[in-house]
Amino acid sequence: MAVLAAEKVKDGSLRPAAVYTFGMPRAGGRLFKTRYNRMLGDCTYRLVHGGDTVACMPDSVKVLGMPTEFQHVGRLLTCKSGGKFDRNTPLSEKNRTTRNSSTGFATP
Repeated sequence: MAVLAAEKVKDGSLRPAAVYTFGMPRAGGRLFKTRYNRMLGDCTYRLVHGGDTVACMPDSVKVLGMPTEFQHVGRLLTCKSGGKFDRNTPLSEKNRTTRNSSTGFATP
């Protein structure tokens, strides 16, 4: 919801100073990601704690035979389960989340 609201505000005359999301699922398709990151990707921070599976939703599945291709927006910051976010950890420019094959948990 935060990125959708930020995009609507940006479509008006305002620009959010920053957008912070916590365990956010994938927000939209390729076109949404491209448009959003062009406008707000530099000030959007996607925080993912441990193996949070919500951050992997929805999976890229086929609906009526067509891939949904939901994708993340913004910059990624992660921490281990039971850990804390560290302001000195560099932010990722990548928007990819995969699953760890040995645990089945999300690896943002």
